[in-house]
Amino acid sequence: MSAYIFDNKSEEREFRRLQLVEAANDPTTIALLDEIGIQAGWRCLELGAGAGSILRWLGHRIGPSGVVVGVDKNTTYLQDFTSTPFQVYKSTFLEIDVSHSFDLIHGRYVLIHNQADMDILHKMFSLLTPGGWALFEEPDFTSATLMDRDTGNSQAGVNRAICQMFMNAGLNPAYALGLPRKLEQVGFHIERAQSIMHLCPGTS
Repeated sequence: MSAYIFDNKSEEREFRRLQLVEAANDPTTIALLDEIGIQAGWRCLELGAGAGSILRWLGHRIGPSGVVVGVDKNTTYLQDFTSTPFQVYKSTFLEIDVSHSFDLIHGRYVLIHNQADMDILHKMFSLLTPGGWALFEEPDFTSATLMDRDTGNSQAGVNRAICQMFMNAGLNPAYALGLPRKLEQVGFHIERAQSIMHLCPGTS
């Protein structure tokens, strides 16, 4: 387990960062979850629940007859998830002990922050029901260089700093590129892999 890169931010700044991540990525995540066809009564696990937007969406989809378990080292922004169908754990995924399996496991930008990623994947696989679904959303920060070949501009400088931040922590900024092979090694059947590049204007 590695130290989380953003642990040193103030609560207000971290909440705002999580909200921006949700605004940028939730539409894609929800579209992918919709394709899976989540049903009422499903048991779902949300890793790195953050500020809770996907946790909340899953709860609405599966209803009171299901269970949505959210796991995060920082549950400051998950204080409202106290009633059925929600269960929130302030912990790391490898430390929690759950007594049932899951029909769906979802994680977004989780594995890239963990040196123990293979242990996490093995535990995920063991907790899936037969025929269950796992949705992994992981970034490749090196791909931003494809958008602009001008290595002297501010965007390129920011991207280099992000990549270096991960490498300084012993992590891989291009994590997503090797994920399919790791999933196959663990035993997952890959239904589909896709690459999406988010385009956002400066100062947005």
